[in-house]
Amino acid sequence: MYDPDPHASSGEALLIVAHNPRYELLYDYSTNRVYLTVKGFWKNPEIVPQYLDDVQKALRMAKTGFSLLLDLRTMLTHPLRLSSLHIKARNMMQEAGPGKAAQVFPSDRIATLQVEEISGKTTLEAMTFTSIQKAKAWLNA
Repeated sequence: MYDPDPHASSGEALLIVAHNPRYELLYDYSTNRVYLTVKGFWKNPEIVPQYLDDVQKALRMAKTGFSLLLDLRTMLTHPLRLSSLHIKARNMMQEAGPGKAAQVFPSDRIATLQVEEISGKTTLEAMTFTSIQKAKAWLNA
């Protein structure tokens, strides 16, 4: 079952920017952190019409040097035509100037390969982790 707030811990001031069956974007004022969770299978770009706008909204809230946590654990392999959407989103994140970025790869091996390919085509440099806890610990250090 999906935990509606898997990134919360005591003391965080989370603002929900977007929450739907395909993705969630949160901004934490207390840590100046943007959280992006990509969920499940995206059939086509039309299924996420507000995605790039929502990413931009979250990035506008962040202050210079913000941290970024990409939670891709439940992402399933997306059709190749969605790669450009993911590339645009990641490049937008890099242009916003994160201080640190971490990503947790999907549990689905094919989706992990897809994320690695997309990552190689973007300017966003993100450390890769096997758990949210490890990613958050690194971002908090």
